[in-house]
Amino acid sequence: MPRASISAAAQACGADADNGLFYARAFRKVGTVDIAYIQYRFGANELDGVLFVNGDPAIIDVDSEKIASQSNFSKDPTYAALAKKHPQISIWQLFVVEYILRDGCHACAQIGAASLNFTFDQQGRFTGVAAQPAVSRH
Repeated sequence: MPRASISAAAQACGADADNGLFYARAFRKVGTVDIAYIQYRFGANELDGVLFVNGDPAIIDVDSEKIASQSNFSKDPTYAALAKKHPQISIWQLFVVEYILRDGCHACAQIGAASLNFTFDQQGRFTGVAAQPAVSRH
């Protein structure tokens, strides 16, 4: 990851790249929008972070309070009902990978998407993968 991107990523997380609060541990070029994996040096529970970079806006922190806030989840009626029943509800990440379905080659028409949920136990051991229903995009 270029130095400018690390500085921008730091600012997006409310830190200064030179103050040692976190570092970019990996960068994955995946297309128009890429993924930066960061690690916080000092964290109570969660040390890892994920940023979507090089899009518009330039950086999106998937765990930022603006994105992963209970107010955003509360817009969903099912979540609101669960939160009412369980006032101590907490939010944890689930890794969902969406795969584009194309009518042939990589440049062919996008005809849908299929998703896989990757699950891990409390110790971080991979426990399985579950397919979600494919979605048609005609």
